[in-house]
Amino acid sequence: MEIFKKPFVQVTVPPFKKQNSQNTIKAEKLLNLIKDEEFKKAIITHYSLSSLDFYINIGNIDTAYKYVEYVSNKYEYINNLWSSNDKVKASFLASEENDSKAELYFDFDFLYDKEDGVTYNDIKAKVEYDSSSQFYNDRELSKYINYLKSKNNKSLSSIRDRNILIEDVNNSWKRQYERNPNSNLERKFKFLKDKKGNYFLKSITSKRYKEYGVSFCFVIAMLSLHKAMQKHEGLNLDISSLSLNESKIDIIVSSGQTEFIEDIGQFMSSSILINNNDLGNKSLSFTHSLKLTPLQNDENKIYLFPKVKEKDLKYKISTSHTSDVYDVLKVFDNLSDVIHSNDAYIKDFKTITAANNPDELRQKIEEKILNSNAFKGVHKLKDLFKRSPVQHVDNLAKLLEICQRAEIIDMDYDLKFKLRYWISDILLYGKST
Repeated sequence: MEIFKKPFVQVTVPPFKKQNSQNTIKAEKLLNLIKDEEFKKAIITHYSLSSLDFYINIGNIDTAYKYVEYVSNKYEYINNLWSSNDKVKASFLASEENDSKAELYFDFDFLYDKEDGVTYNDIKAKVEYDSSSQFYNDRELSKYINYLKSKNNKSLSSIRDRNILIEDVNNSWKRQYERNPNSNLERKFKFLKDKKGNYFLKSITSKRYKEYGVSFCFVIAMLSLHKAMQKHEGLNLDISSLSLNESKIDIIVSSGQTEFIEDIGQFMSSSILINNNDLGNKSLSFTHSLKLTPLQNDENKIYLFPKVKEKDLKYKISTSHTSDVYDVLKVFDNLSDVIHSNDAYIKDFKTITAANNPDELRQKIEEKILNSNAFKGVHKLKDLFKRSPVQHVDNLAKLLEICQRAEIIDMDYDLKFKLRYWISDILLYGKST
């Protein structure tokens, strides 16, 4: 798929309305995404699936499935290889795309699969995500290694310079392990392997870590929502946004029941953000959200994240990757309650937002963006919230329109995720945390 041409980057899929979704999928096909037989058995038991010969009817589910299936099959997942620090040697190589760009690799002398007893020798893996920091953190070396990796490092003009310095690190710790064998830790390494046989180090985890990946999250989310729709007659749900890669997934599911807020010309509906990040010891979670769309134009939407709390239900619920699979499934049973928890909040929306001056809110968003180095290169975003003679935000409807235009700007997904929360806190509470 063209949108995944840049490896290891989380992307948002194109608008669903343009993709001719059938809005249904057979349970048997959905469960085929689960490769781990122990997990599949637990899912079937937990949801009392005596048969998989039934259909799940959620808006855009079949289209979303295609993307999940694609990223899940793009690489071979190798998640249970162990090695010790002294068997790993770091080096820099030139990027295939740019000879002047240095990329960090780990050479593994020895790796061992504890489950099937297979050993691997002489594997070279490109270091991706935050795995270099995970490897060096306990030695307080992450900052230094990131300095060596930096593409804007003017002090190190060549890959050779970087390799001389990284070799010093390799040798110093080799001597340390010889002097003190107890400092030589054994670790669990997770790899991705592409169709060409290239290895990529994805993350370093612990013995307790469970592989609840992208497919697992998607499957149990859809089954939990299907269960909620059976429980609550008249509940209609649609997947309104999907962002993913081979390690991370964010799904926003919105209720088909909308309420028109006349003062701002927006349709509002309850939504829920479901996400999973399987890098390191991250968590699976779901969060309350609201979807606002002008005149039901779903392509110009914005999501807000109110901090709703009802009884013992928090606005965000999460579970760790070290949790037992049945405990994870129990947590996702709460999706049914969360999707309804915003209904009362929708009615209070006008009262909450009326307390703030729209142009002051615009200014706060602008200041937050300008003061963040993360958005330095996103020029369209800065210009969007800038006050000018032709742009004076004198009502909330105008400000929401600007925020909705910000939502469709092409930017790194992590930045978009951060921006969503900033805008939410400022619009709803007049401040950003």
